[in-house]
Amino acid sequence: MGATEPGAYSIFVYSKGAWVLHMLRNMMININTMDDNTYFTVMRTFHSRYNDKPTSTREYQQTIEDLTGVNLEWLFDQLVYGNQISRYTYAWRKEQLADGKWKITIRVRQADVPISFKMFISLKVTFDDESQKRLRIVVTGDVFTLELPIFDKKPDEFAFDDLSSVLCAVAEEPF
Repeated sequence: MGATEPGAYSIFVYSKGAWVLHMLRNMMININTMDDNTYFTVMRTFHSRYNDKPTSTREYQQTIEDLTGVNLEWLFDQLVYGNQISRYTYAWRKEQLADGKWKITIRVRQADVPISFKMFISLKVTFDDESQKRLRIVVTGDVFTLELPIFDKKPDEFAFDDLSSVLCAVAEEPF
């Protein structure tokens, strides 16, 4: 979604800040345990550093970087200072291997953003025994294809951005 599309003003002015915080929280979640303590540590640290003082978005970014050791300049440039919303169209297929294990291949088409745009996306695989496995990938480029780790169990369902943690439009297509 570009800045000139209908509804974009409302998203960029009223909703974007909340979405960015939601996205950051989901990026900091331990995808295996769903523990989001890192995010709340960042929030408490930011509050204690700047309580009753003028502050900026860059200082919030710096707090995250100080605590996680991860450079997030690219992310803030895209999400906070940029005005584009990605559109993802994904496909997936499962294949049983000769040893009885399972392989999932995914393809993601990314549109409405520059080719250099990248984003962390959460995935969820549900198996035929109803157990689940969550993963996180980084999608970049116009078309992104990836084989997930091999699974011992038969995949039954696949969810792209299962935590709804990215401000984007998502559609599924056949592989």
